[in-house]
Amino acid sequence: MAVLNPRLLELIETLTAARLDWLAFELIEGVRAGHPADEPGEARTEAGESIGSNTQANALAQPPAIAAETIPIPPDEQIEWAADYVGARLTETLEQLQSSLHMLDDIVEGTTEATAASMPRAVVVLRDLEGGRECRSGDITGARDSLPTLRAALKEWIQQSSDPASTQ
Repeated sequence: MAVLNPRLLELIETLTAARLDWLAFELIEGVRAGHPADEPGEARTEAGESIGSNTQANALAQPPAIAAETIPIPPDEQIEWAADYVGARLTETLEQLQSSLHMLDDIVEGTTEATAASMPRAVVVLRDLEGGRECRSGDITGARDSLPTLRAALKEWIQQSSDPASTQ
């Protein structure tokens, strides 16, 4: 298990302030878990041969367990990994949210024409301890349009965090 680079604290605090606590927790867990190690070459070869030959010599026996080893992310690499992770997760989350709203819109539009014309487009309301947040399709579009700015800011943060003069 890797030790968190203290320079990640700034990103974690920013995510928390933006009410993205879930992403901050994922980030911490991801760094602590490390990168998954590759399966040993022998295990891949045996699995391939077994599948290729379609043999099941001992079908009732459990396959040998391969230990899920991980490789810790070195502290110097954690900054770049974290920035990439945050950008990718936010992109993925916004795409999923947009897809959900499209599906909800399709459900609403499936009603009678008179009803559908008078009904507003779907709105997702996210509730947490601090209250609710509404999310409309335009909000998601605006957030997705802002992703390049976010990625640029993350790139700048990587450079500042990597600069030894900026940490003093």
